[in-house]
Amino acid sequence: MRNQRNRLRRGAGRPAKAGWPGSMRMQVLLSSVIAAVAVAGLGVGVGLHAAAASGSSAPAASNLVQLQTVSGSRLAQDGMFLEQPSSTPAGTITSAQAEAAAVAAFPGTSPREAALVQLSDSSMPTVNGSIFWTVSLGGFQAPSGGPPTDSGSRTVSFALAFVSPQSGQVVFVRYGT
Repeated sequence: MRNQRNRLRRGAGRPAKAGWPGSMRMQVLLSSVIAAVAVAGLGVGVGLHAAAASGSSAPAASNLVQLQTVSGSRLAQDGMFLEQPSSTPAGTITSAQAEAAAVAAFPGTSPREAALVQLSDSSMPTVNGSIFWTVSLGGFQAPSGGPPTDSGSRTVSFALAFVSPQSGQVVFVRYGT
């Protein structure tokens, strides 16, 4: 019993104090973890900077797809560029199938034109370089942007549905007022 009390008084079961060998191992381990996190953070920062820098320049005008329903300069204002794809993916659906998928996803609209494009979009970096059927939709009604109880909608100047060329699914839509 007396030995048990003495051990408790001396700090048995407590963390090692500074200067003890166990504490040195902890300091080395902690320093290694901090260094690894710092290096990883630096790598991520450099990668993000490079991605931002590479997305800041517009593609060559000769590669841009010109739509009749919305100008390339209007899309460029939103950071979006539609380029001619360098190749057509295997199993690509037809433009008529892409138009039908877009109209099915947005009832009450009608297709105006469709083009196979390679997308560059500064607001959606995850889709940069992806190939889509871009379907321009007429009669598209966007949410009014009012309070949740407002069920109104507003007519937009353009609406582009981006359809996967392999699956025929509408991936997203972009519109402008």
